[in-house]
Amino acid sequence: ARMLSWWSLLVALCYCLVSCDARRRHWPWAQRTDVSGKCILKLFSIQSGKSGDPHVMPMMFAMGKDLPFDAGKYDMCLKIPTARYFLLTLSLENPKVGLPGMGGIKSIPLEVGLCLPDVCSPQDIKQLFTEVWAENPPFNLPKKVEKLTKFGNLTARSVVAPQVDTEYMPVEGYVAMASVLALMVVVASVTLMHELTERRLAAAQAMEDEEECHRLEQLMKWRLLSVFSAKTSWMKLTSPSSEAAKPTDHLNGMRVVSMFWIVTGHSFLMAAAIAGYENPEAVVGTGAVGDVRFQFVIGGHIAVDSFFYMSGFLLAHLVVKEVQKKGTRINLKYVSAAVFYRWIRLTPSLAFLLLCYYKIAMYAGDGPFFPRFQHSVRRRCDGYWWTELLYTINIFPWDPDAVCMGWTWYLGCDFIFYIFTFVILAAYIQRKWLGWLVMIGTCILCWAMTAHTVWTKRIGIYLFDGVYEQYSYHAYSRPWNRFPAYAVGVGTAFVYQQAQDSNWRRIPPYTLMFLNAAALATMVYITVIPVTTFRYPNAWTRLQNVMYICFGRPLWSLGLAILSCSCISCSTPRTPPMGDSFSAKSEASVVLIDKSVRTWRAVLPADPLSPIQFVNRVFSGQIWVPLARLTYSAYLVHPIIIKLLAANTHTYYHFSYTSICERTAANCLLSYILAFFIYILVERPMLALIESVGAKTKS
Repeated sequence: ARMLSWWSLLVALCYCLVSCDARRRHWPWAQRTDVSGKCILKLFSIQSGKSGDPHVMPMMFAMGKDLPFDAGKYDMCLKIPTARYFLLTLSLENPKVGLPGMGGIKSIPLEVGLCLPDVCSPQDIKQLFTEVWAENPPFNLPKKVEKLTKFGNLTARSVVAPQVDTEYMPVEGYVAMASVLALMVVVASVTLMHELTERRLAAAQAMEDEEECHRLEQLMKWRLLSVFSAKTSWMKLTSPSSEAAKPTDHLNGMRVVSMFWIVTGHSFLMAAAIAGYENPEAVVGTGAVGDVRFQFVIGGHIAVDSFFYMSGFLLAHLVVKEVQKKGTRINLKYVSAAVFYRWIRLTPSLAFLLLCYYKIAMYAGDGPFFPRFQHSVRRRCDGYWWTELLYTINIFPWDPDAVCMGWTWYLGCDFIFYIFTFVILAAYIQRKWLGWLVMIGTCILCWAMTAHTVWTKRIGIYLFDGVYEQYSYHAYSRPWNRFPAYAVGVGTAFVYQQAQDSNWRRIPPYTLMFLNAAALATMVYITVIPVTTFRYPNAWTRLQNVMYICFGRPLWSLGLAILSCSCISCSTPRTPPMGDSFSAKSEASVVLIDKSVRTWRAVLPADPLSPIQFVNRVFSGQIWVPLARLTYSAYLVHPIIIKLLAANTHTYYHFSYTSICERTAANCLLSYILAFFIYILVERPMLALIESVGAKTKS
């Protein structure tokens, strides 16, 4: 105790001497009483060149040297025994001179990585910068920091020390990991048992052992053995689509291509939110925002409307066909069963990934940006994780930025549309005009609500200023913003069913080609026209913003509907005008097609050079079938991959189209690989159990 008291007295004496010497030298750090004395002593000794610490030079080498974004050398700093890495986030408030393309922004973010003595805390560094370093940057900090003070108020927003601020996995995280591993062991064990049973059954059949064959056949019928077998799931995944689904096989290719486009947009946007880009000048101002190619990078938000179109079309088409074929009545019991089936079909995979994201992924890694990733997960998921499982995320929480897995807003909208579509279908089955009236009236109401919000709040779609925050909050993910695109799919199903029932005459080939060309041109126009408000930020008037936000998405769905119906026409037989049969000539043979046969095989051979035939053949290929079945899981998992990769990088991304393509390819590959495991572990087993329970309930 006596020795400790002497040491304390000695430290206090040194602190006083340094403080007096600092005041004598007009060095203001020591005047800060809320900065730790050890940090002041260490920094002063380094600044004066009297520390004798051999690690001072490596610290300087590991620091960031440039603005606006330079993370320095994170790995080098971690290897210095007496150093600690800090990520200093600055903000140039109310800049006197705005950056090109960011004129409407009131705060310009800046970041730099620092490698300083480990006796300093993030609070010390933030306080020292606020009081001193903004005017006199030490240790070869960027001189731009000093110069920027002439153009605005430079403040320190936050200082993060990854070695201190990174959270470590709690007990529930290890429990979640153990649960996932246990599930993998169960699937692997059942798969092995299933394979061994099949081999023993084949050997018993070869030896004609009837008793053994009967016993093994009974074992093969054990439901658990087939449900959790990876081999069975693989066979289901790669099996061709059913005969009844052949006319709509082209939707498989469209679904996968739309998924790739969404991953492309998220590879740019989500990575920017976690790690960011070291060359923002290559994006804003005279950079990529004025380039048409950039619209194809960030245009993935339109691809979501492709999913809405396909969901609306398939639901309405299948339900109307079931009602006509089986006489099913759409009542409360039918709707309740359908909604429950959909909930139990979608939720297991969502719950599994929510567990992995919230309890495992947020602790998997390190890096200068990893605390930022952890904070974003913690901030959103701590209070509202349960809303993901109830699909209320578009209404509660009201703030889209408070949703735990923000990209699942699509599932919330789709679930609401799924329920409301039964109201439209019930009206349509009673009176066709009544169904159309309900659907069109709802669309008009949705347009009116969206237009009022966009007009009164002056919302625009420009990405890099505060206006876009209003757009994403009020006019992007709300159900009334997206329903018209979904309604186009429902209306297309009505038109298609009416054409089949009334045996409409087919559209002449040249007219059909013109319609498809117009549809494709409209879709391209919807994609690239925002370049005019990106090249000149917020150049659109309020009326132009209203027109694009309200009608751009349903026009995209309408164009997709024309292309889709044209592909269906290539896979649907023509009813002959007279007679019981007719001949279809081709270059190879003459095929007799019965009039009563209405399957996908009864197809009149068309010109093989026809663009529509070519598109249908490409998108209907068997290669798309397993990928389309994995799309749901891939959609859920791909943002987790993008965020994790960005959180674990040790430097900022460099923006270029080549880099975006490389990261998109990697993200797509990893997403579908993980989606395959999710399909085998969770999605397919749960679907098989649901089908088994449903079959028993029906019987």
